[in-house]
Amino acid sequence: MDIHAIINPASGSVPADGEAALAAALEELGHEAQIAMVEPDNLVGQAQEIAEQQTDLIIAWGGDGSCAATLQAVADTGVPVLVLPGGTMNVLHRQVHGEVLDWNVCLRRALTAGETRPLVAGRANDRLFYVMTIVGHVAGLAAPRELLREGKGIKALQQLTEKPILDVEPALSLQSSNQHDKALNDDVSCVFISLSDYLPDAFEIAVLKPESPAGLVGQSIGMAVSSLLDREDSERHYAERLTVTPLVDGGVDVTFDGEPSRLHEKTVVSFIPDAATVLAIPHD
Repeated sequence: MDIHAIINPASGSVPADGEAALAAALEELGHEAQIAMVEPDNLVGQAQEIAEQQTDLIIAWGGDGSCAATLQAVADTGVPVLVLPGGTMNVLHRQVHGEVLDWNVCLRRALTAGETRPLVAGRANDRLFYVMTIVGHVAGLAAPRELLREGKGIKALQQLTEKPILDVEPALSLQSSNQHDKALNDDVSCVFISLSDYLPDAFEIAVLKPESPAGLVGQSIGMAVSSLLDREDSERHYAERLTVTPLVDGGVDVTFDGEPSRLHEKTVVSFIPDAATVLAIPHD
């Protein structure tokens, strides 16, 4: 089997000797791979180059953002991707492998008894997301967070003071009409759009309309650490298609699987049932 591996050394729980550890683990299983340590900005290009070589398997070792970037890069090629948990939250890895979050166990079980299967995603313009997208001012926390990770504390603080992160006024308009739920037509402060095993053919949508900055922070943190279906402090909807329109000049902040970006214009977010192919550990 021709295997290529991409490791993001900056991910939250990838060890310093990750390249050597992965090579040793593969050798024990009778495999070898071409392994590349790749910085986040180069992940997409590296994955595309590998996919063009018609490899049999790509191993992506990193956090949710790193693995999502790899999946998007090879989405149209049919090349299966084995995602190994190397981040902090590892939500994407849970969706693929269940609760097995030890990278070595994932590797061994996937290569000995794994199965390839399609992975659902959401598409917003040319971006795919496999776990969650957040749209609204509160999504602006992502960029300062990345700066803090890079040790740029002063610049992170500057961004926090410049962005209207705690603004609770409506920042975007939402519209949906579908068979899963009542029609949604509302102006809101923030929206969380999530993919999960609960709904195999639609998004979970949590709408935030807090009355105060403190309420916005509390609700946002809760959304980030628990299933949307477990929350009682938000308005919930289900849809396979959602139109999001910014209501403020210059657009609004957005994150795709934790990666910061901006939404400048009316955007249709669509549910994609077979956006990528993964090599997964069988689980219920």
